[in-house]
Amino acid sequence: MSIAALPIVFENTAGIIAAHADGYALVRYHALTRRSNDLQNLLEYLGSFLIDQGWQRILCDARHMQALTSDEQRWVREQWYPNNVTRPNQLSTAYLSGGDTAVKLLLEEIAPSAQILPTFSSLRAAQTYLAECL
Repeated sequence: MSIAALPIVFENTAGIIAAHADGYALVRYHALTRRSNDLQNLLEYLGSFLIDQGWQRILCDARHMQALTSDEQRWVREQWYPNNVTRPNQLSTAYLSGGDTAVKLLLEEIAPSAQILPTFSSLRAAQTYLAECL
């Protein structure tokens, strides 16, 4: 199934969350300017959705993601990564960047220190990585 045809379970100005039949959530970030707290709302919904589904895997399509504000970066580092929001304790996340250096730098900015985010330039490679995370 094409990722463009997946059922959307949540959407706001930050992006969409869709359910993939292979048992992972797809997060596709919009190229739009985000409203205040929309990234936080998207990630909080994502955490709850993963728990409800019994999933721990995420394919994060960051190819069109806008730079995060300093408040968003801080929230991701202080709330999402340390597991201070409702979400599975262990996550396997593949980031699709399309080979864009700016996106890779953006992802490195939000990553916890000493953690390397698995970033892929092809959808197939990202999906293969997630399949190995079962």
